[in-house]
Amino acid sequence: MKAHEWIDRLKVTKGISSDYAVAKILGISTAAICKIKQTESTFSDETSMKVALLLDMDPLIVLSDQAAERSKNDQVKKAWSQLLDTLKGKSLALAAAAADGDGWRKR
Repeated sequence: MKAHEWIDRLKVTKGISSDYAVAKILGISTAAICKIKQTESTFSDETSMKVALLLDMDPLIVLSDQAAERSKNDQVKKAWSQLLDTLKGKSLALAAAAADGDGWRKR
């Protein structure tokens, strides 16, 4: 997922309407937000962590996603993408177990 898509997701989830407000909660400048949107640049690891925590997600998902986006090497990008798929699968399984009410203990 592109960094600007994470920004959009953060806006929807947190009910934020402006890039200024997103920049403020992420501790980055509005110029950084503009750069992300215009050049499709990626988040730093620190910003990736903040995004994940604000979205109540496993930070490894956003960190891996942005590392894959940054990578110029196809093999490295593929490895990050495979890790990301694995993490998403585990995250979905944990969410399902939580929704099941301690479902993981029942198995």
